[in-house]
Amino acid sequence: MSSEDVRIETLEEDGSSGRDSIYFSTIRSRHADHFFADMLNHNTKEEKKRVIRYLEYDEINSISMRPYPNLLLNKLSFSKDLRSSSDKALLRLPVLKQEFHNVSLELTSADVMALLYTKESEMLSLLRVICGIRDLRGKLSGDILINGHRMSRDRLEKTLAFVSMEPPISTLTVRQYLHVHGKFNPPMTERYGGVGHLINKLMTDLGLMPVCDIICSRLNRSQWERVKVAAQLIRDPTILVISDVFKDIDVHDQCFLIEYLREWAVKTNRIVIMAVSPTSPQILKMFSKTMILASGRVVYFGAPKSMQQYFESVGCPCPPYKNICDYYVDLVTHDNLTSDASRESSVRIARLVNKWNQTAPPVRRTASGKFLLDLPSAGVLRRAFTVLSLFWFNFSNNRVSRMGFLLFVFSLSTILSVYLSDLTLTLPDAFLDRNSFMDLVILYFPMLLGLLILKKSRHRLKEFLKLYSFRNNCSSLLLVVLSVIVELPFTMLTSAVFAIPVSIFTDYQRKSSSYATSFVSLSSTMFLNITVTQLLANSLCSLHSEPLSFFFSVVSWFLFFISTGFPVPISSMLKTFSPVFSPSFFLFKFLYEEKAPIFPQPTFNLSSPIQLYSCRRTFLNMTQVTKGPCQKVSSHDLLSYYTKMEELNEDELFARYYAAKKQFKKVKKYLTFNERIAQMGGDNGRFSRKLTADTSYETYFEDAVENWRGEDQGPDLQEFIMAIQVKDIKTYAQLLHRSDEIFNVLCEHLAKPESRSIPALCGILSALARDLRENFNRHCWKSIEILVNLLDLGERVAENMEAAYLCFSILVKVQANFLAKQLKKSFTNFLPLFASSRDFARRFAAEAFAYLLRKSTDLRSISGFVTKQSFKTPHNYLSDGCALLFYNTFVGIAGNFHSNSEQLFRDIVHALVHAESEDVEKSEEFHDFCVKILMQMVGYTIEYARNSTNDKRFFYQNVLTTMLGESKTMKEVISLMRLLHPCIVLKNEELMNEVTKKKKKKEKDNKKNKGKNELKKAEKVEFVCVTELKKSLENAVKVADFELEHYSVDFISETLLTIFNDDKNRLFSRDIALKIVEKKKNYQTIIELLLKTINLESFDLYMMPALGKIATEIIKNPDNSSLMKQIVSFYSILCSTRRPIRETVDRESRSNFFDLSNHYPFRDWLVNNFKFEIRRTLSFEYIIDMVVAWPWLYSQADSVKGSEDILDTLLEAIQSSNTSILNGQLVYACTAGLYLTNKNLLKKVPKEDVEKFLERQKCSESSLLAFEMFVSVYGVSREVEHMNKVVDLLFPAIFSSNGLVRQKVFKILSSFELPLPKIVDEEENVRQQTKSVFEVLYEAEDSELTNFRERLLHLRKLRHGDHKEFIPIGSSEKVEMMIVADLVSQFFVGFSPLWKGVYEVLATFANEMNIDTFWNVLNLWINNVNDNINNGERETEKGRLVGIDQTNRSDFVNARMQLFNFMETIPDVVERRTRVISPLLLNIYEEYMRLTASVVPTFFIPKGEEGEKEDDDEQPEESEEALSNQKQETTVVLKTLTALLSVYAKFHAAKSVYMEPQILQMYEQLLGSRYESIQKAALSCIFSYRNTILAKYRENLEALIDEKTLRQTLPSFKLSNDEGDVQVADEHRSVVVPILLRLLSGKLLINNKQKGMISRRNGIIYIIGGCRSDELTFFLQLFFKQVYKVFGQGETFEDIEKKCSKLLFLTNVHIKVFQK
Repeated sequence: MSSEDVRIETLEEDGSSGRDSIYFSTIRSRHADHFFADMLNHNTKEEKKRVIRYLEYDEINSISMRPYPNLLLNKLSFSKDLRSSSDKALLRLPVLKQEFHNVSLELTSADVMALLYTKESEMLSLLRVICGIRDLRGKLSGDILINGHRMSRDRLEKTLAFVSMEPPISTLTVRQYLHVHGKFNPPMTERYGGVGHLINKLMTDLGLMPVCDIICSRLNRSQWERVKVAAQLIRDPTILVISDVFKDIDVHDQCFLIEYLREWAVKTNRIVIMAVSPTSPQILKMFSKTMILASGRVVYFGAPKSMQQYFESVGCPCPPYKNICDYYVDLVTHDNLTSDASRESSVRIARLVNKWNQTAPPVRRTASGKFLLDLPSAGVLRRAFTVLSLFWFNFSNNRVSRMGFLLFVFSLSTILSVYLSDLTLTLPDAFLDRNSFMDLVILYFPMLLGLLILKKSRHRLKEFLKLYSFRNNCSSLLLVVLSVIVELPFTMLTSAVFAIPVSIFTDYQRKSSSYATSFVSLSSTMFLNITVTQLLANSLCSLHSEPLSFFFSVVSWFLFFISTGFPVPISSMLKTFSPVFSPSFFLFKFLYEEKAPIFPQPTFNLSSPIQLYSCRRTFLNMTQVTKGPCQKVSSHDLLSYYTKMEELNEDELFARYYAAKKQFKKVKKYLTFNERIAQMGGDNGRFSRKLTADTSYETYFEDAVENWRGEDQGPDLQEFIMAIQVKDIKTYAQLLHRSDEIFNVLCEHLAKPESRSIPALCGILSALARDLRENFNRHCWKSIEILVNLLDLGERVAENMEAAYLCFSILVKVQANFLAKQLKKSFTNFLPLFASSRDFARRFAAEAFAYLLRKSTDLRSISGFVTKQSFKTPHNYLSDGCALLFYNTFVGIAGNFHSNSEQLFRDIVHALVHAESEDVEKSEEFHDFCVKILMQMVGYTIEYARNSTNDKRFFYQNVLTTMLGESKTMKEVISLMRLLHPCIVLKNEELMNEVTKKKKKKEKDNKKNKGKNELKKAEKVEFVCVTELKKSLENAVKVADFELEHYSVDFISETLLTIFNDDKNRLFSRDIALKIVEKKKNYQTIIELLLKTINLESFDLYMMPALGKIATEIIKNPDNSSLMKQIVSFYSILCSTRRPIRETVDRESRSNFFDLSNHYPFRDWLVNNFKFEIRRTLSFEYIIDMVVAWPWLYSQADSVKGSEDILDTLLEAIQSSNTSILNGQLVYACTAGLYLTNKNLLKKVPKEDVEKFLERQKCSESSLLAFEMFVSVYGVSREVEHMNKVVDLLFPAIFSSNGLVRQKVFKILSSFELPLPKIVDEEENVRQQTKSVFEVLYEAEDSELTNFRERLLHLRKLRHGDHKEFIPIGSSEKVEMMIVADLVSQFFVGFSPLWKGVYEVLATFANEMNIDTFWNVLNLWINNVNDNINNGERETEKGRLVGIDQTNRSDFVNARMQLFNFMETIPDVVERRTRVISPLLLNIYEEYMRLTASVVPTFFIPKGEEGEKEDDDEQPEESEEALSNQKQETTVVLKTLTALLSVYAKFHAAKSVYMEPQILQMYEQLLGSRYESIQKAALSCIFSYRNTILAKYRENLEALIDEKTLRQTLPSFKLSNDEGDVQVADEHRSVVVPILLRLLSGKLLINNKQKGMISRRNGIIYIIGGCRSDELTFFLQLFFKQVYKVFGQGETFEDIEKKCSKLLFLTNVHIKVFQK
């Protein structure tokens, strides 16, 4: 119905208007029966004929026109703050946007105001400010008064009611929605019959009764707006503010709602403010007041009838036939379409605002009336019950989704149960599968449910927050607590649904056979877990970001799971996390059958694989897992088996389990002896348990026999039991009587090789020792001998080692007193273990014997005896065993030390330092042996103390320092200095014995191979006895026979540099050094000491005078040439360190760094030696050292002597034909000296001689540095011919791998001042570069690698074509070649991000430059690299000057690799010059064949063989290093060959390649390589021949090379036609089969024992078996090619046997050939 159908009628004469209700009146009588848009048959033609009549507001007579309530707005303004939360946190200034300004109005009782607006944000801001809503932040000014009282925001919010524009909620019906609002905000009085009656009345009056039970989200717009109005009318507010709820609502519904609210306001003396957009003047006239808000300012406020008259008075009449509502709103709307329209509308609005401000009546404050009472709100308890009802409504309205959730849980549980019903019953998988079940139940399943619950909770919270009353009345904490309480019944139901399938399909109960126990235990566990996840989800659902809430949910659940216990009690983790009672811990205890203790202990041995059988269903609980014919094995034992495996891992020997358990390779951890004793009781550490056991038998022996009889321990155990007739041994007396017989039989069976009963027999032996006690003394030595053999020489079977280890521990504990009384004999028996090649055996022997050693009353004598016995028995591992013994004597457990550790340490050190050998001739050797043992002991102590937190962990430093000060002889001093050395300098690797060095090297290699070679933080010296060390050093120097030697020199120098190299100890460093210098006349060691302390801060000030005195004394004796060389070398090193030549020359300044007064005699002697007569007798090294020191022996004010002699020396060296590095460095040193003292003398050297010298030296670094100084002296040149000559001269230096050399070349060439070409572009603009090509290249080389983009920026300037702008006019072709050479030399830079940019620039020269010129450069570069690689294998000549003329071989290898990678990007260019690279490829191939002929690749070594190889410690270190170098070299050659083959694979005309027959033969040979990368590259090269037949099989052949797809691809090459399914056609066999057989022969060379290798090999052999006779012959010749080379192809077996019988033949045969 259109707006024209609405008519306004006047009151009838009787004045009746149907308003007969006390509070709300039913006005539907004005309308048709089916008026509302949501009723049936609405808006039909018949209905539209009827006219709906409404009254104008002025025609309604109010019952009482009271002055109150009164609402007054006085100059109200508001500016919104646009700052975000982060801006406010950063205390940034407010950013304000004005929403409305200077709004004034007054409303009184029964007023209904229409607010017309142009911008929705301004309308909402005004209404929310009036209602005092808090979430609106900004600057507010003006007054809001109600009944004459100024109102604050809090009072406004509690007094006024606001109908917002919130969307409909999808979880509540209309009645429920109103009920929740009524409970949160009840009416002020109960006179209307209560909330329920009031809700029914409102729904009836507002036409909501037909839809009262429909979800709110399903209502139409009109119905939802009426529901929101009804929700606020329940509160019975005095002032009702309504936002624009009339959008998109039918005009009839608008009229009805306005009429309803108007009648409510008039009858009950209320005020209503409505934001509307009326469609006709008739609707506008239904309001008492109208206000138009434009751009935040009031344009009109008054009666609706006066609005048109007012606008006409200000010159804005409404055109005829225009809707005045729409016209005047459009009139004051700001137009932003164009700038002109915006300006015009702004002026128009401003004018209308000014007009209204001039004509508006003043707003006067009325007299104060009564305060409005606050609208009531629910109390805390009522709020809680209301929220509970809200949750119940949500649950009842979403029953279908809840049932779906239960169905999902039931399905998931059923799938899990069906999987668990078929678990394996073989150890250890029986445990692992059940442990996986625990993880599912405890961790993953609750976590999955938690994520679903979180998703549901977020949706529910989002719906609840649509309720304005919910947002104001419910806190987050209340929501979380109540949500968990409400969900408890459903959580119980979910847990039960989950537990039912598991209980049916599996047996989860503990002992009962009924399902009830299983159901209750599992459902209760799941109930607790889901409750925790419910609490977690409800706590996180309020986060703004959904992904963030899911992330924190998963992280929090994992943290909760970790912090509350684990399904498996791993001791290392439980030490960190202390488990409490929780769902996971509850299930853990149930499955482990543990009540009190956390760590279960094994009661029987499960050392070998056991097959378990089930009598009925599959059992989840370990109690029901059975062994044999329904014999029970408790979960206690089964799970303890795994726990023990986790705890007993300490040695790398058991890193891989033995071969019989390939499916269960677990790392075993062995307890140390101290920890084992700590569990039994003793005096070492804190012990909690004694060596007792609960048994029902009279003897431990009988108990052990009975326990082990039930195990499968092999026939030896049964033979032992039968031999001793165990049935006759029931009492202790019987056991004692037959003890000797039992022991002898036991020893006999323990000594049997390859016995499977070792664990059982060791357990019985330990039980026998515990029973006999003192009576076992006579058997003790025999027992130790047997156990020592088992540990040292026995088979490396994990169970056997473990059993012998435990038995030995018990034996030492039981026989401790007996062994302690005979310590020397005990050590003799333990000696084989101390010398064992097995690390764990040495460590165990040391810990065991240390336990006895601490009981000794004379530790010093026993320690001396130990070292003497060890010295008599030379062995590689014995010194390490002794060091471990002494170390364990004073070390405790858990990072602590023995209570008497300081005295024990002192006694051991004293005994070994003062030990004397029985053989006088070997006394020095014996003393060195003792000191090395002590050094290793100190090294172990340092490592232990570094990880300890004990307060006295540095006691060893105090002991050693004190003993150093108490030393009486130099022998003691040196020994203690060697022991203190590792405490100070942290160079333990240099001080370790050979055994430890090898062990550390293996650990390092293993980490490197596994990719764990991480950078370590630099360790700092932690020395706590600095003061004591000062006194000790002073006392040591005072020793009568004090003498410096290399140990004392090392210690004193490192001590001064490490500990005393600061301002506080500077004087002490000086004093101690000068005392040593003054006391001793052995200048050689003194100079060595001074040289090692050269980095002391005070060296130049305090030590140089002493050096001058020493030098003066030395030169007085010219016969001692070695001392003279040493002192000259010292001056040279000192001057090079303090004033490096390169840096000093660049600065062109010379300043002295020490006082010269004590060095004049040496200076004069040095200058005198420059005379020709003396100089010619000296070596190059001697002269270089003299020349380096010469300039610094003169001050700047002195007249430098010897310059002419230095010049003569320089001329001789330059003109000499000597091309050695030393000659070049001599020239450099002389040139630098003259350059710093008198550079004019350098002009006397002819240019031609300098250039010839540079050419002879092949542009070495030292010669270039010297040439640079000559160029500087000669001055700037402007001759292009001279520049071209220098370019030719310096061109070879561009091929250097040293970037400083290339940089120096370009710096020299940059000194030429030559004109650059002028370039004219297409627009005839002339440009000229300011920098030459040499300057650009110099800047590129000078840039830092960290800023590689800067280097690329310079290099990209020189792209081909652009580079011509930078080349000087008249330059030769060599300049262009120099650019290419420098680009290629960038491959020497080991920085991969740089290479891609270099490829780009270099490719422009490859494609556009003359190909002959380009390849000429590449050829020269490749030859230079190859020469350096080949020469690198020889010993290169070493120079004298540090940091100059050094070459790194790896640079050349990597650079060549990068060049080949670059060639792969330009195959078209490379293909035209194969004459250059084909010989190179064949040379690399020959190198590959040489290396692979004797090397088995490391990445194909089987794991078992690798372990055996690691234990072979007798292999010489040199051979290991050689093998390592060979493997590294093989890897490099493999990568190089692969890279170059990849280039050939991209050629288009493979047959036209230079040396194609040899190349093709190489391809075919490489197809049979064992290396996958080589095979793949060679196959790609074969495909480059474009063979159409072979191309059909390309995909399968490539898949055949890949190990991942090999087995799946083998059937694609079936060659036999036995079943008619041959895959290779007959016409293709001649082409495909040779390629196939070569690839398969390479695959057969891989000797790997990993899983699946047998089936892989069988598949390959099956394919080969389908070959024809000629094809099979070809394969055999190919596969046994190496064997044919040795024996000959036509030899018979008799001929082979004769050859093998000859010794010379076997000597020449390389055994690796057969291993392949």
